[in-house]
Amino acid sequence: PEPVPMPDITLENLQGTPIPLTQVAQGPTLINLWATWCPPCRREMPVLASAQSRYPNVRFVLANQGETASAVRDYLIQADLHFDLPLLDPSMALGQHAGNGGLPLTLLLDGEGNELAMLLPLSALGEQADMESLLARLESSSWVAEGAEDPQRVAYVFTDMACPYCAVLWENMQPLVNDPDNTLQVRHIIVGMIHPKRSFTQGGAILAAPDPA
Repeated sequence: PEPVPMPDITLENLQGTPIPLTQVAQGPTLINLWATWCPPCRREMPVLASAQSRYPNVRFVLANQGETASAVRDYLIQADLHFDLPLLDPSMALGQHAGNGGLPLTLLLDGEGNELAMLLPLSALGEQADMESLLARLESSSWVAEGAEDPQRVAYVFTDMACPYCAVLWENMQPLVNDPDNTLQVRHIIVGMIHPKRSFTQGGAILAAPDPA
């Protein structure tokens, strides 16, 4: 798919100063959408903090969704986490742009500020990848696609067929991917976090079935 320009969105820093997204997305940028109440988000934070220190040429933007500056500040202090760009998205505009597919969600932007891919969740990839190798590993994985056949955007979703949260997320995606005007393609990478013996073939067959039950 072709890179997609990001919409004109303004975030805030923890002091309440407006920060246009174009101001922070200068050069390769990773934007993580998260919340303090989200357990998968909290598990992902040490991975992001480590990656920020190891990849200084990539800008890491932590865009909190809908929470107050004090809640974010207190959590980061308590968890002993430091990020260069902890920002607030009080209206959850980035989440709306991404289709409100759940948290955490990571957007990868190229040096021109164009969206390359969406990842959900980043922690499923492990800790040893930069942006280019992330995309290469995703594309070389086995995945099942649904949605637009000629997409403008791609969302990679790590799907465990035995995970109730994955099932809810998948169900909530259906109005979007089945919309005739939809330009997004969802690529399910089948994983077995709860039941590792479940294979890609089984997962793919369930996703492809007209009646998932």
